[in-house]
Amino acid sequence: IPKGCFQHSGIESFIIPDSVSVKELRESAFEECKQLKHITIGKSVEIIRDSCFKHSGLIEIDIPDGVMTMGADAFFGCEDLSAIHIGKGILEIPGDCFTLCGKKSGIKEVHLSEGLTIIEQPNEDTK
Repeated sequence: IPKGCFQHSGIESFIIPDSVSVKELRESAFEECKQLKHITIGKSVEIIRDSCFKHSGLIEIDIPDGVMTMGADAFFGCEDLSAIHIGKGILEIPGDCFTLCGKKSGIKEVHLSEGLTIIEQPNEDTK
């Protein structure tokens, strides 16, 4: 999905089927999509770039096992986010990836993969 492709749009849900070959969700692809509540990320996706879903309206994110990389600020400021599921491919969560998430209802559920080795601290400026 190209950089900034749906940025500031009014989409409410987005599905990347397993039958479609999408390797990357580029920088800011869904940034500021306040109406975006649901996304299905297909098995072909390997990379979620910086700020991809920053300040979007997601309520739950399920990152499939095929995703190997998440960029900084990927889900920064997703205030409605209440559930996070991290697949087996993610070994490191960058700083500020989930900073300021769940501010409205609180994050109620987090599932981390067994292979996760690093969770970076957020920047001092964003706490």
